[in-house]
Amino acid sequence: MKKVIIFLYFLSLLSACIYVPWKSELGGSYFSRGFTVSLPYSFIWKPPRQIASIDLSRILLEIVAITALFGSIYLVMTFKKK
Repeated sequence: MKKVIIFLYFLSLLSACIYVPWKSELGGSYFSRGFTVSLPYSFIWKPPRQIASIDLSRILLEIVAITALFGSIYLVMTFKKK
C-alpha cells in the first residue's frame, strides 16, 4: 500500500509540474510593474497567451499541499499497522 501512495504522490507532482497555472502582467512601465492577472491552467508547452509566464508561487503552493496531503496519508498508514 505504501508503494501505491508513493506512486500516486509522484504522479501528482508530475501533473502539477506539467499542467501549470499562468499569469500575465498588464500595464506598467520601466518604473512601475502594473498589475498581475491570473490566467487559467494550461500545459507547460502551450501557454494560454503569447505573453504569459508560469506562476511559480502557485506551483510551489501546490507542491507543498500535495506533499502535506500524501505525507499525512503515508504517516497514518505507517502508524496504523503498528
